[in-house]
Amino acid sequence: MSKYDNIMGMSSAAFGFIAVALVFIASQSFTIIEPGERGVSVTLGKMDHMVRQEGLTFKMPFVEQIYRYSIKQNTQQGIAECYSKDLQTVNIEYSAFYALPSNKIPLLHQEYQGNPYQKMVDPLIQDALKQTVSNYRAEDAVKQREAVQREATEVVTRSLKEMAIEKTKNKSETALVRLVKLPITNIELTEKLEHEIEQKQIMEQQAQAKTYELQKVTKQTDIAFQEAKALQARGNALRSSPDLLKLEIKKLELEMMEKVLKKWNGVSPQTVVVGEDSGNVLLPLK
Repeated sequence: MSKYDNIMGMSSAAFGFIAVALVFIASQSFTIIEPGERGVSVTLGKMDHMVRQEGLTFKMPFVEQIYRYSIKQNTQQGIAECYSKDLQTVNIEYSAFYALPSNKIPLLHQEYQGNPYQKMVDPLIQDALKQTVSNYRAEDAVKQREAVQREATEVVTRSLKEMAIEKTKNKSETALVRLVKLPITNIELTEKLEHEIEQKQIMEQQAQAKTYELQKVTKQTDIAFQEAKALQARGNALRSSPDLLKLEIKKLELEMMEKVLKKWNGVSPQTVVVGEDSGNVLLPLK
């Protein structure tokens, strides 16, 4: 055996094995938590309640595991089959915008390891929508979509907070998951019900058109009635006051004269009409 086959008192094969083992152990001693993530450490089945921040973090090889959770805003779509107040089937399609609070990651891992949304949030949304829609007639649920959305969001948010209080025994605790918004993207009814609602809307539009026409005729009638009353009052005043009648006649004469003057071209007439009826004769002025 040559002197190169012996390194630090060990054979080259043994040294190579140890070097590879050390590299492997080192690779298992660190992990990287990406930006927008938080980690939870579990060592031999025991969870550490201290949240691991993003970046390079140390872990005991082979016995410690780091579970990573995104704290970014996430979006999930879903559909809930609900029954309205009038016992109609109403399918609600929704999008849930939510985020996991960083300080709640250990508790969420302990209670809902894996996917807290699927195991906790979505069932709450389903129940909240069913509870809310049951207070509305199917037609009203469609018309008042924003109200349904608002009420369901309030129910889910309240439930998430109550769950956090129950698990931590702290009345000032915040919600386990932050529900940002819960927009309803579509409300699907049965074909029969949609047809009935469409026919009802057509009838309502026709009724509104007739109401508008009636209001228009009524307004015109009122105007005509008020004008007639004014004319009647004026006629009564003229009959009871001769002086007022003379003034009205004078006013009419002045108005007629004003119209004649407006039409006059500024040239004096060359003839004048004398006589009456069929005996009129044109005489020259010069």
